[in-house]
Amino acid sequence: MADFPHKTSGYVRRGMLLIVAVLALGAILFGGFQWKTYRRNLQVSDANLSPFPALSKNDRILILSPHPDDETLGAGGLMAKAASLGVPVRVIFLTNGDGSLATRLVQDAHFVEQMAKGQKPKRPRNIYQQIAPMRQKEALAALAKLHVPPQNVTFLGYPDGGTKKMWETNWNADNPFFSPYTKTSHSPYANSWTPKAPYCGRQALQDVEQIVAGFKPTIVITTNPYDTHPDHWAAYAYLSAAVLQLQLQQKYFSWARKIKGYTFIVHHGLWPAPHGYHPDAELSPPAALTQVGVSWLKLNLNAEDEKAKTAALQQYKSQLATTPQFLRGFLRRNELFAQGKAAEYHTDSWQQVIQDPRNDLLLSRLIAAADITNVSIKDNAGKVLLVRIDLDGNLWKEIKYQITIHVITSHEVLLRQITVAADSKERWHGVVAFNGNVNSSLVKVNADKSQLTIELPFNMINAKNDLPGSYVISVSSLLHERTLDQSPTEIIPFGFNPFK
Repeated sequence: MADFPHKTSGYVRRGMLLIVAVLALGAILFGGFQWKTYRRNLQVSDANLSPFPALSKNDRILILSPHPDDETLGAGGLMAKAASLGVPVRVIFLTNGDGSLATRLVQDAHFVEQMAKGQKPKRPRNIYQQIAPMRQKEALAALAKLHVPPQNVTFLGYPDGGTKKMWETNWNADNPFFSPYTKTSHSPYANSWTPKAPYCGRQALQDVEQIVAGFKPTIVITTNPYDTHPDHWAAYAYLSAAVLQLQLQQKYFSWARKIKGYTFIVHHGLWPAPHGYHPDAELSPPAALTQVGVSWLKLNLNAEDEKAKTAALQQYKSQLATTPQFLRGFLRRNELFAQGKAAEYHTDSWQQVIQDPRNDLLLSRLIAAADITNVSIKDNAGKVLLVRIDLDGNLWKEIKYQITIHVITSHEVLLRQITVAADSKERWHGVVAFNGNVNSSLVKVNADKSQLTIELPFNMINAKNDLPGSYVISVSSLLHERTLDQSPTEIIPFGFNPFK
């Protein structure tokens, strides 16, 4: 009996050593991967980028920002330039940034400081809900420096870190997303566009669409679908779907067909390069995104634009307290915006719709089967939509693949999610979920080494009484329900595409 605790502790020690070794290996791999990426980013030049189109006095700019500060990082100079021309700007914040660890640390430090001074501060019941007013106040102060009035700023109040799940899974109000930060499944903020808005994709899309319809922008801007932050990825999905649905209702919103869409990127590995505050340097796109069909545009900033953007960023004190070098890395002589290359979709032949960078996940060399490289589609005689997924390595039965399709019609937006997985005999099948409800019907899947072809009958994915105007599609790979690789969202238009 005396030896038992000793043996157990030996097992524990060996287990701890294994965990430490795995973490150390992960850190080494991650560090090496990021360093290689950073070196490639340093080699990118902006010399051949096309200029961002000149603004007209008749323009109206709407920006959908995932969190407070993204709008300033990506488009602060553009907003300053718009103000000098008298061009109105409307800013929508998808979330209040209420899951921000940086802001939480600042608040905790302030709490400790008050305690040290002999004060007795009262810690809020839910500190993350108290983060929202702080970040909203900073956002309004920042936008004031860019001459955007408070009445042109809207806070939707959706959950920080949850908007991608709302888009892909928690689509309807009867299945809302529950935020681990706000501890609720609806917006707890009195100034949200929709009071007590349920944390679901359908409601968020409806909010964005209402604001776009009311403002009637000529230009819409949001974060790029290649952005690695899930809320940034989702912002593009919501704004593109909202504009597409308005364009389909030409009888009421004929002006929507003239909208031009642009995106900017904030998160993509160790970027911007060089790292840190370099106000005399040029901002160049991430190396990986110069080879996937993204057309980058360069907006040169004058001294007044730069001054206004710097003053705006300085208002985000809670964020600058923890990541100053990263944030100030966007204070440069230019801003970057992207507009996808125009594409014609031929229904009777394979058409590549998504190109995803190779080796864009940490363990790509170890799990190449998870690394999505291309997604193509084909219309088979108007009866079946074929979706082909190309991978960087041979299929592995432990990896699942998820295709998310939003069918955009003039009357509604329908969610169709297809999960493709192998059974115990390594036979591949797909199961379709309709607006979150799983359908038992199996989808035929053809597997061939590093490629999957999924056959989706149109009567399974389309609306019954309405022809689709467009599809919004994305693909991801998962291991034990954890996303390993995520493709950008792509618009497959049967009508118009504002981001092309």
